[in-house]
Amino acid sequence: MIDLSTDKNLIGPWVFKKIGKVWHPEGREAVGLVRDDEVLAGCIVEDYTGNSCQMHIALAHAHVPLRKFIVAGFHYVFVDLGCEQVLGFVSSANKKALMFDMKLGFEPIAVIPKVYNDNDLIIMRMLRSQCRWIAAEARRKAA
Repeated sequence: MIDLSTDKNLIGPWVFKKIGKVWHPEGREAVGLVRDDEVLAGCIVEDYTGNSCQMHIALAHAHVPLRKFIVAGFHYVFVDLGCEQVLGFVSSANKKALMFDMKLGFEPIAVIPKVYNDNDLIIMRMLRSQCRWIAAEARRKAA
């Protein structure tokens, strides 16, 4: 059975290994899909400012059941945290991640040249008002 987990000590190191970063749990939260303590998909949220945060997503393989995972991740950042926008930082060489982010609804908003050796950093953004993964009433910030 596949479960939704918020165990950042299980999900965090797995996601960061997949994306080539060093994991430190302080200031980061996680949500993921887990089957028998095996992570199938993970989402790490960091750099929360009150209005925005950064999101890192990794998948074990292309056949992971994503809908429950995606809905939970965007509900967390837009509804629970109250963010107006979510940012993703992607290497221009990572075409799979760029396509995945755009399918989710992220849009490129800036390019910083040569951050990754000969590759650029593309900053992706999704606004709360444009997120199709949360209910329409949740797209409007609570007053």
